[in-house]
Amino acid sequence: MRNRGSGPKKALLFTYEFPPMGGIASVRIVKLMKFLPGYGWEPCIVTTRDAPTNIPDEKLLKELPQEPDVYRSYSLEPTRLVRWMKRLRRERRGEGQAGDDSGEVVHSYTGLPFESLVKLKGLLVPDEKIGWFPFALYSAFKALREKDVEIIFSTGPPFTTHIIALAFKAFTGLPWVCEFRDPWVGHHFFKALTPLHAWLAGKMERAAIMRADAVVCSSPGMADAFRADYPRVDRGHFMVITNGFDPEDFPAETRLDKEFTITWLGSVYGDRFPGNLLRAVRDLIEEGEVSRGDVKINFVGTMDQESRGEIAAMGMEDVIETVGFVDHLESIGRICGAHLLLMQLAEGEESETIYPGKMFEYLGTRRPILALVGEGVTADLIRELGVGTVVGPDDLQGIRGAVLRYYSLYKSTGIPAVDNPDVLERFDRERTVRVLAELFDELSG
Repeated sequence: MRNRGSGPKKALLFTYEFPPMGGIASVRIVKLMKFLPGYGWEPCIVTTRDAPTNIPDEKLLKELPQEPDVYRSYSLEPTRLVRWMKRLRRERRGEGQAGDDSGEVVHSYTGLPFESLVKLKGLLVPDEKIGWFPFALYSAFKALREKDVEIIFSTGPPFTTHIIALAFKAFTGLPWVCEFRDPWVGHHFFKALTPLHAWLAGKMERAAIMRADAVVCSSPGMADAFRADYPRVDRGHFMVITNGFDPEDFPAETRLDKEFTITWLGSVYGDRFPGNLLRAVRDLIEEGEVSRGDVKINFVGTMDQESRGEIAAMGMEDVIETVGFVDHLESIGRICGAHLLLMQLAEGEESETIYPGKMFEYLGTRRPILALVGEGVTADLIRELGVGTVVGPDDLQGIRGAVLRYYSLYKSTGIPAVDNPDVLERFDRERTVRVLAELFDELSG
């Protein structure tokens, strides 16, 4: 890292996800706070207080600076009411103490069924976090009074963060970098309740993109999609800064699990349920190609009820383990011990434009990836780097062949680590933060 002139400049970061809330988005902000000061920028955070979540990660707090500038504000959102009502019903039935979320790890990060969360997102514009808007805006002006802020940065989803930043820029005139980790209106899971909701969301997205001084996208496919949707906007307005991994999070030496272990890290829901992978493994076991005692499939993260039910119906309880959410460092340990890392994206626009956030943590393990994705940016990157195998999520025979190939390696010579120096060069988190800091320098003048 390099140090600049006479002290760091202040960047005001709007983010809903922040420790003690866990998840890859919180990890990204923690790493921004770790590396930005080395490039002349000191981050001030505007975030939520007591967010309704079932993915807490208290250990992430230990990675923050000793005295971080964090402005936490209340968020008025329907998920709080729904969770409170569920807990009240449990308490009345004698099924647990109020606040007891045992068993809820198989739902979305809020503790609600994933289907309910999708409906809430479709009902409110831009999303179910819009009740955070006035409180976060108040916190932002408090930060402005106390700090010499020179630039604004917002990251979404949730896209309420961009609406807050849009309003703050309108009042202050400060330069604004608007980051999309996922598409907004064009997202695979964008489900507007009515045409009016869709129209409003489209107007909000356009306002954010047009008023921002730069739009950062987490993948080249997303940037290309925005350029196609907004042909009158200069192409340079959209730039790509991918996610990454911090080498310091990974052990120098890794001991692989005894069984042939396939591990999934992250949320499982809808089209991201790898049903064909499970069917392929089940068939291989039944046909005697794979020994039942040799294989283990781990799901580490939240899971919707439908996926949970499909797993229960397969009769493979001794092979499949659903772990639930674990803290960031434990999740790193679990994927480092796996022989094969699993991800899935739906065919079509999702596969074409999105990098899964977990993919970069996968790259840090140097373990091979089995990517059940359609053609698109993820498939291209895995092939380019030579870090795994790409198979369509509906190609049962292709998945079967890939699993059998890796299993045969496991039984004979062992599955080697993936060595590609380009992985560290391109996706080291410090490098990606440096690119963002250089953008801040350019816009702040």
